[in-house]
Amino acid sequence: MTGQLTPTGGRVLVAGRNVQDLSTREKAETFCIVSQGAPLFDRPLHENVAYGHANQNRAVILQLLRELGLRPPPGQDEEEWLDTPLGRNGCRLSGGERQRVLIARAILAARPVLVLDEATSELDPETEKRVLEIIHDRLAGCSIVAVSHHPHARVSGYASLSLSRARAAARAAQRAAPGSAQESPST
Repeated sequence: MTGQLTPTGGRVLVAGRNVQDLSTREKAETFCIVSQGAPLFDRPLHENVAYGHANQNRAVILQLLRELGLRPPPGQDEEEWLDTPLGRNGCRLSGGERQRVLIARAILAARPVLVLDEATSELDPETEKRVLEIIHDRLAGCSIVAVSHHPHARVSGYASLSLSRARAAARAAQRAAPGSAQESPST
């Protein structure tokens, strides 16, 4: 299935098929979701990144982590770092590090549709921009839906929709429609 995601008349189509018509397996093979609070496991770093892709090459994982700006702590070599358990829900990592591990996992999964739900909220603007560029470059053939409250979380080539503006436009259109009921100011 390709990454062509198309919203049409209240439905969302993936490769021309209604998302609701996809089997659970097809959805799992099509979508990858990285949410703000997604869990990590008390397993080694490389296993957390390669989750779902057990045979992933350690060198590939290491290179991706470097690209995302993750490095071993001072005094620890990279191989030892890859074998270090992350603690319960990744408690040995900062919030931004956890998010980049989850993003690395999503990049390796390379599903046709990637949903980023506040997936970079713990990153500073410069790191966030670099991470989004890496996602864009590595997953060029994917449809990417990014939900963010950060106005700087934009990458060239992405369409942007402000929900507050969308709601205002929908209300204005509803008021302007012939025969429509007036909304109360509280809605």
